[in-house]
Amino acid sequence: MIRKVELLAPAGSMEALKAAIHSGCDAVYMGGRLFGARAFAQNFDEEAMVKAVRYAHRYGVKVYITVNTLIKDQEMEECLAYVAGLQDMDVDALIIQDLGLLDAVHQQFPDFELHASTQMHIHNREGLEFLKEMGIQRAVVARETTIEQIQEWSNIGIDLEVFVHGAMCVSYSGQCLMSSRLFDRSGNRGACAQPCRMAYELLHQNGQKCEVIRQKDAYLLSLKDMNTLAHIPQLLEAGITSFKIEGRMKSPEYVAQTVKAYREAIDTCLSKQSYTYHQEQEKELLKVFNRGFSAGHLFHSNHAQLVNTYRPNHMGIPIGTILSSTRQRMRIKLCEDICQGDGIRVIQEPEDYGCMVNRMYDKHNQLIKQAASGSIVEIEKSGFVVSGSSVIRSMDKKLMETVDQQIQHKPKRIPITMRFEMKIGSLAKLWAADEEGHEAQANSSCEVEKALRSPLDQARIIQQLSKCGDTCFTIPNMYLDTDEQGTMPIKEINALRREVLNALTNQRERRNGGRRTATYDRKAPAVTQERSLSVEVADEEQLQAAIEAGIQMIYTSRGDLVKKYPMVRRIHERVHPFPYSLQKQDAVGEVGGLLAKQTVSGEISLNVFNAYTAAFLHAHRVQSLILSSELNKAEVHTLIQEYQHRYHQKPNVGVLIYGRLELMITRYCTVSAILKNGQPNCGLCRQPGYYVLRDRKGRCFPLLHDEFCNTHILDQQPLDRIDELAFYQQAGVREFRLRFTLEDKQETAAIIRRYQQRLS
Repeated sequence: MIRKVELLAPAGSMEALKAAIHSGCDAVYMGGRLFGARAFAQNFDEEAMVKAVRYAHRYGVKVYITVNTLIKDQEMEECLAYVAGLQDMDVDALIIQDLGLLDAVHQQFPDFELHASTQMHIHNREGLEFLKEMGIQRAVVARETTIEQIQEWSNIGIDLEVFVHGAMCVSYSGQCLMSSRLFDRSGNRGACAQPCRMAYELLHQNGQKCEVIRQKDAYLLSLKDMNTLAHIPQLLEAGITSFKIEGRMKSPEYVAQTVKAYREAIDTCLSKQSYTYHQEQEKELLKVFNRGFSAGHLFHSNHAQLVNTYRPNHMGIPIGTILSSTRQRMRIKLCEDICQGDGIRVIQEPEDYGCMVNRMYDKHNQLIKQAASGSIVEIEKSGFVVSGSSVIRSMDKKLMETVDQQIQHKPKRIPITMRFEMKIGSLAKLWAADEEGHEAQANSSCEVEKALRSPLDQARIIQQLSKCGDTCFTIPNMYLDTDEQGTMPIKEINALRREVLNALTNQRERRNGGRRTATYDRKAPAVTQERSLSVEVADEEQLQAAIEAGIQMIYTSRGDLVKKYPMVRRIHERVHPFPYSLQKQDAVGEVGGLLAKQTVSGEISLNVFNAYTAAFLHAHRVQSLILSSELNKAEVHTLIQEYQHRYHQKPNVGVLIYGRLELMITRYCTVSAILKNGQPNCGLCRQPGYYVLRDRKGRCFPLLHDEFCNTHILDQQPLDRIDELAFYQQAGVREFRLRFTLEDKQETAAIIRRYQQRLS
């Protein structure tokens, strides 16, 4: 049975919010000026947010606010005060990434609906079940989720919010460090610089031999945009709660056009009408923004189908070809209509050329405002263009005007029922109610009189009561009970209408009254405080070096090594399939592992950024934790001090002290996309050597591939913080992790020995 679903739209500005509402969304998600994962969107200050929430609620649309960044200890008090303000504003729900913040908000604001952000990377049944145990109402599942998984999870009892359209991160969400490492702009802090949209070469390194596989200026990590409009029936059958459209950085026109397309498709399917996806629908979406479209991981697009190596920005639609050019003009053969005010781009090497169509000429050299497909036109230009190049339209003026008119002149209206009573000798009464159960009533300030000459007829009463003006209401049902000889001043009828409509509006604007505020009361259990040097290995030679060096805590994500060497502890990473069998002291790297009934350790991918998260994890049998590598020395020290102050003991925390950071882990495989046309399990990564991405600055990022066909993009150089050991020891850090990836046995042994000597 298909149930009613929510269509959730992005709102990066007030204009985009209005576009979403009047195009048919059920809810919007947006960010404030603080703690949101789109720091460079326009976003909303406090005054604008109050207006936005009231406006949305007026039209029956819910508002979810993103608080989906990792929070530092020195920010937590401000963040919780911000959340208190959001509850007072009547925000419907929060979207949260940070585990410690999620726990604190859930305790302090027990009636506030909470959604686990996609940045939390919920990608398995265990993760969803853990969130349900916490009391979280909804999870935004990872973009790597498949339709079959959604079908399997729909009976868990937690709402599933699924991205169905828009930009896709190439990395597992919440696990990307590339922007942070290369540009000091953390994606986990809302400041992603989008290194995935930059150009790279693909190399193969085998010993001293390095071969260039794909030359520069290929956008090897730039995924196409997701578009699932052709799959709406399957998505509805799968049991999705909320269809989510990406795009808080996009224009109001993009929001309006995309919401409108999905609204019509969903409504068609829910009304049990036959649904057919037409290419014309896709064309309209291509016009507003696209990097090319795929159905994403949701519908098993292969690696080559997922990526657009050609361009990382808006591709528009092709409208013609350059025939020739002079210094001031370019001559174009059109395959689409074009008009003055359109934005166009010439796709060429070494650099595209873009401009607005300002002055356009026909074959008779006459200025024209528009031209039809098939004709030849000349357009004035200021840059260099190459004959034979394709021309795309990046901005469609007519479409933008049409969409703007739809938003301005065809606003959404809320139907209400109205009853008016006018009896001689009594006060007139007006009652109104909407379909959600809100109702209001008002009485006139004077009694109805018997008319001396002209009584007030019903047509005039209806005329006055129907004047809804700039309110959100329309009145399809109006009932009158009046004395034929009665009369009253028109201004009294107008006053009644205004009073009732204002009262209804105020009721609609306030949806979530009576929510409680409580006290944060997390108890942190006692944990061991042994100091240790731990090692993570990627191959058997490194493992043997660690064993020979006397290392007691050895970790690996490779199942074959764990079977062969029983003393080795398994790292259950965020990308491993479930179910898995956790052993005592195994390491977990994602939320699903917290369902474990035995003591485990916590990996760096749990994104421990503050004392609240550390306490939450310790309380869930995570005995030791590796802190996020995005924390600097001072912040690590602050976390330990804050933990000790708040919970009256020190946490058992560690740091990655040596090793290459995993900048990204991707389900998408560049190697397969380029060399095997996207074929899964192609086996190329099992050949001698390894592959490398090289950027325009010459920085090289090794690619490692695990047994589950995930790609691990490593930092160009390993961290080496041996000179910071003394500081961390004094601060109270208990575990020092060495991570080995490309090192041979001799290098591994030498590095272990160096750290053992410094720690002794």
